[in-house]
Amino acid sequence: MTIKLRNGLSGVSRGIDYNGLKRFRESSNQEYRQSFMEEFQKGLEEGHLQPGQFSIRRLWEALVENGREMVDSWHPENQGSSRVRLEEAGGATMSADFTSINGQIVYAAVLEAWNNPNFIHPDLVEDIQTPFSGEKIAGIGNLGDVSQVVREGDPYPTATVSPEYIETPQTTKRGFLVPVTKEAIFFDRTGLLLQRVKDVTQSMLISKEKRCLDMVLGVTSSYRRNGSAAQTTYATSHTNGDFSNLKTSNGLVDYTNIEAAELMFDAISDPNTGEPVMIDRTNMQLLVPRALEYVAAYVQNKTNQIHRGIDQGGGAATFLTKTTGQNPLKNMYSIISNAYVYLRGSSNTSWWIGDFKRAFKYRQNWPITPVTIPASSHEEIHNDIVQNTKISEMGTPSCENPWYVLKNTA
Repeated sequence: MTIKLRNGLSGVSRGIDYNGLKRFRESSNQEYRQSFMEEFQKGLEEGHLQPGQFSIRRLWEALVENGREMVDSWHPENQGSSRVRLEEAGGATMSADFTSINGQIVYAAVLEAWNNPNFIHPDLVEDIQTPFSGEKIAGIGNLGDVSQVVREGDPYPTATVSPEYIETPQTTKRGFLVPVTKEAIFFDRTGLLLQRVKDVTQSMLISKEKRCLDMVLGVTSSYRRNGSAAQTTYATSHTNGDFSNLKTSNGLVDYTNIEAAELMFDAISDPNTGEPVMIDRTNMQLLVPRALEYVAAYVQNKTNQIHRGIDQGGGAATFLTKTTGQNPLKNMYSIISNAYVYLRGSSNTSWWIGDFKRAFKYRQNWPITPVTIPASSHEEIHNDIVQNTKISEMGTPSCENPWYVLKNTA
């Protein structure tokens, strides 16, 4: 099957139209080049073009002037010939188109690896863009019931935010370099290059998963209020804004355990206003280890049967009616789980309930970002590197409103 895109670019199941890429390089029409790049990016985003379809060697030959001759010059039989000087003549500007196109291919591979459905932190922690590393966030609470009667002709009172504040942790940067070497191009190691990109991305994804779950499960503590030291995320009391979000002796067995946790929310007041914390059930989730995943599903889906037994009294036996009722939960909560919940939390019996994204944030300076650049002359000469891709992200998980999630222990 051939996939036709505008500007003569086509992707096929067994290859790519490299002549179209060569025409892109040779064109001096900036409008055409910009339109070509937009269509190329769209093809990758929509899946019409796949990173694994491309040959890195053929990309180099099509997108670098004298690229084929340059690759030939790397062959051992041609070392020392005058053709090697083609490499020196090109320099970084010679491979600009190769860098642009290959950068888009790498970006598509990074996103494919990053959007892995087996990782659960995107369901639990909200990503928040920030230009800061560590913040003091004031006025996080609601105003509460402060409305006043305004008499005729009187000015309206001014609403003020709470003087309370929390402090978030400093952000940290993580990343790797993935180089493209002469050998990768000469031997056409496209698959190996893309696998390295995906492995690096997977490594960074695992790091974010573990750091976020450590915060959500209460393994690490970052909740700092009004200048106090970091407090335990889950406790029966908290200083500087007292509330209890830890319920003991409440192992997950049936709907009554979930009901007990819900009723505990009613006893929590907003630390800023004293008003009850209102939980929207449509955003509520159950976070459980694998050992409780089927239990949680069973609790939400089984039919409740209430057996009243036989009343023998003082005379003839009377059979009481057996009552069968609809489960009051019936898929009310989404269930979230993977192997890391136990590995990071070290418990097969604890479980969590609440509106996780209101409680936990991931404050990031920038998301996972690949940047592809031509290699420096030093790298080219000493390491045979012709291009580098830097994959990085910078951020940190932050516990900001812990009263929206409850931890339950058996």
